[in-house]
Amino acid sequence: MKRFWKFLFLCAVPFLIYFTIENVLVGLVEILRPELWDVPEFPLAATAVMDLLTIPLLFGIYRADGVRGQRPPDRSAATGWRLYLISAVSFVGIYLAVNMLLDVFGIAWNDEDFQEISESIESVSPGLQLLTAGIIGPVMEELLFRGLLLRRTEKAVGPRGAMLLSSFLFGLFHGNLTQGLAAALLGIFLGTAYLCTDSLLFPVLMHAAANCTAVLMGVPAAAEVLDSDLFYLLIPCFCAAALGVFLRMYAEPFRQLGERWRRSREEEIIWLPAEEMPEEDKGEMK
Repeated sequence: MKRFWKFLFLCAVPFLIYFTIENVLVGLVEILRPELWDVPEFPLAATAVMDLLTIPLLFGIYRADGVRGQRPPDRSAATGWRLYLISAVSFVGIYLAVNMLLDVFGIAWNDEDFQEISESIESVSPGLQLLTAGIIGPVMEELLFRGLLLRRTEKAVGPRGAMLLSSFLFGLFHGNLTQGLAAALLGIFLGTAYLCTDSLLFPVLMHAAANCTAVLMGVPAAAEVLDSDLFYLLIPCFCAAALGVFLRMYAEPFRQLGERWRRSREEEIIWLPAEEMPEEDKGEMK
């Protein structure tokens, strides 16, 4: 039981840091300048400030986990740019496919919370959107959900369990049904890429590419292109190709990760020293 609570505490610490910073910043604004919340750009700018304050702390914990051997060494610097580019482009296709799926079922149009958030974000300049949602947000969220949560749960529940758990909480983190479903589904691909490459830069770039695409699709000039018949013909083909490329790159390595984890767990049970075995198991050996 003591190990369980220690494990739970380790997983909760990064979230406690983030929400503490958020509550302190929101509280200060409410006390000093509550009228700022009426400025269209302020909520998004405040989110950027919260993320910027959180990133150094989370990165420090991420580095410390590597020093203590709680995760494999990060291999971001050892990976060629072509793999980053292919992964980012393929993830954009997967992102578009997920959004089309949500549109088909009418989830986004019936989600009042999502519509309110979308209107708030779209009311500010594309530059601020790109900076906050396209760069700063992905760095903070990938550190939190992939770099820390996923890695800290991997040994306990395996790569598949850790990927699913981090994806589920990633969805809850967004606070509304539409973004929650999209984030949970996309988190599966982000977690898979990270586990297979041991490079946190993979999910960061993939996440950033998808968010930047979403911002650029909202620009009026791009909206005209998106309404064309050619778009409706090409995008499904692009999405299908993107999914195929991603699976070709990561499906087999991810399966091998699961197999290695299961073997390691079996060997840990088989070769457990006799003095550490439960009494009933010792009796069976006799």
